Amino acid sequence: MTAHVPTEATRRLVENFSALGISQLKLGEYLGISDNTLRKHYARELAEAETKANVRVAQSLYQSAVNGNTSAMIFWLKTRAGWRETMVFEVNHSVDVNIKLARVELARKLFGPDAPELRIIEAQAEDIENAESGNAEGAPTGADPIGIDAVAGTPS
Repeated sequence: MTAHVPTEATRRLVENFSALGISQLKLGEYLGISDNTLRKHYARELAEAETKANVRVAQSLYQSAVNGNTSAMIFWLKTRAGWRETMVFEVNHSVDVNIKLARVELARKLFGPDAPELRIIEAQAEDIENAESGNAEGAPTGADPIGIDAVAGTPS
């Protein structure tokens, strides 16, 4: 068996294939050499291929962004400039009331229509409603202002 002698063409091929993610095993098979021979003769090309590919893609992305490609601009700003998308939720009073009513309805189903726990939850919901409309001194504080967790036995 003759010793493998790298050429400029095989060096370019190894670098390009490696940059595209072709495994060293497949590269060796393609060239008709073992993994060890590939690493022995093409160590620099294998080591630098990924970095060079990333540089080419980054240059292309940058050019696309500065040439007005909105998707490229957004991607660049998110990954390089720390931009992020945020979602802002506005909660209006009617949504709050609907949530309170849903909690009262849930309590009614859990404890029954005549349960003392339901009366407590309804009173707390009314206190919160009054506080929001300015008719009371303040709403109960805490993570569970209506008291579902306490009544249901869940620690707050």
